Amino acid sequence: MEIARDALYNAANMNMNREIILKKSQKIDEYIVKYYLENRNVDEGKNTRTCSC
Repeated sequence: MEIARDALYNAANMNMNREIILKKSQKIDEYIVKYYLENRNVDEGKNTRTCSC
């Protein structure tokens, strides 16, 4: 997440088009939400995933 934040910060400092920055930011938000939804049970100690070991 730090890398994504830094990339957006740098884009803003380079005067990149605000629409592009907004779209990239929204896409990053989608990835973050997806990650947390997929891994929320792991954080609670209720890992429902099966191991493919």
